[in-house]
Amino acid sequence: MAVKGTIALGSDTNVGGRRYNEDRCAEARFSTRGGLELSVAVVCDGVGGAERGERAAQLAIDALLEALKLSDETDVPKLLTATVRTANAAVMAESRRLDEGEQMACTLALAVIVNGETLFVANVGDSRIYLARDGQLQQVTRDHTFENVMVWLGKLSPEAAANNPDANKVMRVLGTKENLQVDQGMYLTTVDYGEANRIGRQGLTLRAGDSVIVCSDGLIKSAPSTGQRLVADGEIVTLLSTYEGQSAARAIMGKALGRIPVGDAVDNISLALMQTEDPKRAANFAAAQRKVESAQRRRMVVVAAGVGVPLIGIVLVLMGALGWLFVVNRQQSAATATRLAQVTQIALAETMTVAAYTPTPTDIPPTPTPRPTAIPTLAPGELGKLFSPADLVQVVTSDGKIMSAPEGETRFLAINHTGAAQNGEIYAKGGSQLQLRSAATDGADLRLLNGSSIVVRSGPYPLVDIDIGTTAAAVRVASGCMAVTYLEPTSAVIECLDGTCDFSTQYGSDFVALPAGQWVRIDTQSLEVAGPNVIQAADAYRAYYDLLQGFSSGIKAREACNVPAPTATPTRTLRPTSTPLAPTVTSAAVNTSSSVSTGPGGGGSQPATATRPTSTLTPRPPTSTTRPTNTPVPTSTQTNEPTLTPTPVTPSATPVTPSATPVTPSATPVTPSATPETPTLTPEPPTNTPVPPSPTP
Repeated sequence: MAVKGTIALGSDTNVGGRRYNEDRCAEARFSTRGGLELSVAVVCDGVGGAERGERAAQLAIDALLEALKLSDETDVPKLLTATVRTANAAVMAESRRLDEGEQMACTLALAVIVNGETLFVANVGDSRIYLARDGQLQQVTRDHTFENVMVWLGKLSPEAAANNPDANKVMRVLGTKENLQVDQGMYLTTVDYGEANRIGRQGLTLRAGDSVIVCSDGLIKSAPSTGQRLVADGEIVTLLSTYEGQSAARAIMGKALGRIPVGDAVDNISLALMQTEDPKRAANFAAAQRKVESAQRRRMVVVAAGVGVPLIGIVLVLMGALGWLFVVNRQQSAATATRLAQVTQIALAETMTVAAYTPTPTDIPPTPTPRPTAIPTLAPGELGKLFSPADLVQVVTSDGKIMSAPEGETRFLAINHTGAAQNGEIYAKGGSQLQLRSAATDGADLRLLNGSSIVVRSGPYPLVDIDIGTTAAAVRVASGCMAVTYLEPTSAVIECLDGTCDFSTQYGSDFVALPAGQWVRIDTQSLEVAGPNVIQAADAYRAYYDLLQGFSSGIKAREACNVPAPTATPTRTLRPTSTPLAPTVTSAAVNTSSSVSTGPGGGGSQPATATRPTSTLTPRPPTSTTRPTNTPVPTSTQTNEPTLTPTPVTPSATPVTPSATPVTPSATPVTPSATPETPTLTPEPPTNTPVPPSPTP
């Protein structure tokens, strides 16, 4: 049965076990100039040294999509051939421009659904297109490897071609030949090149529930150390029949990443998919949720059984113990009252000489005045920049590379794919790792790896989506700020600082609202959610304040995200005692007596007699020296990041006049043997030379 309706789209890419990501993928929906309504999914896998492969892949996708939108062609096979050749020409032109003797090429797999009902494909290389239908995953395209091409040309038998050492060598790519041959064949029922292309040019009518997935070979390859595929065909079909659009893409990618053996150099993984509407998919999703909830309930029952029985015994023991303690407590009440009186007496005596606590506000550095920095011109594929507190660390492109903040350091990611005057902002604590997968006018998409703690400010992006590692948990924030802490592999804490926040435990489906000022904890294995709870300032905001304070843009972010300055820290200030400095002791003695109260209900006072030596007090000449603090805040210049302007503190030239009157001792001293010297009140000259600010990096 033919279907015509809204096509769900999704895509994802990851570096896998490699150092660089040379894959690119995209999905889009638009009308061509010729009036065709197209849903598009495309994947390119780059080849070449010195990052030429990723440049070739990005150029090919950009040129292809632009050519499709601007084409007047209404014959779909001709349209696909022409636009793929346009992408090929763009890669070749860039290769000639660089002309550094390095190879620059990429594969291309393109799937197009016309008017929501008919599928057409185009393929160059060994990236693949699959059709998920009726519980089966069928490969639509054939790889352009030595094995297949030699058989198509009739030069080798299938057996001889398969046993050739070059059997898996790719024979056809973009960027090497001007007269590129574009394969539009659908090999669902045949392996013959001509027959498959005849079928492909007619197009394939889609049915309700069909899913088309375009992927690089990294998704279907086996891991080097285990020889096993990261995701089996059956698992892909199940996920496509349960999730839809971007949630489905994330679910497949999460499954693959979770299977990568530690240290394996697994290839880059990319996929883009399109799905027709299917009522059964919603039912499958609901069933999956019920399965998760049932598992959670069973786990709670087991925990309750393990805890409940011992708890009953503990309660009985405690009840007996409390009864016994009640009897004992009555017998000891008199002794306790006596002891309380003694403690009170000691405390009152100590307060005569021990200092009180005087609240002293914590010194908060003055807020510097930001100075805007010129916005750079972004090259194609650049999405933003990564900064340390002092320097530009990395230009962030759409290659999906992992960005990290070393232990003990912090990083600031400015997301800005257009060069606009405002950034999307990510502030990362030491040990954090994240991957910026895409940034577009409709939002930014990231993945947060284990061991990370970040603060996100959406800025100009209407939505910032964040996947929590390879788990089913995902969060997003719109027009506001969110903190995500994923330090433990089984636990993630989500805090909504401001704006509109949501979280999901189903790969980005079925989001649940999280009000501003509240937090939840997600168990990433059982998918249990604890909360929401109100954010306690004393527990959270101090760390966020310190993180944001390290960057000039963070000053505005603190205000926008409602992160208050830390509360004042009390400082103990000692009262002066009655003992003067440097006394000269004489042999005379004085007897003093005082009465110390025994506390409330003590029944009077007790005499206390002490003999202390008299002293001849010779005060030291006090000296008052004022030293201004003139060290300015260092500047921090960053791209699209305001620069701090140092403002030296003006020193005061007026010294503080010291008191020449010595502190009166608590005991009456004997007449001193000598007249105290007149204190010297000449202050040292203040130092007025400010420390020069550190140079702007």
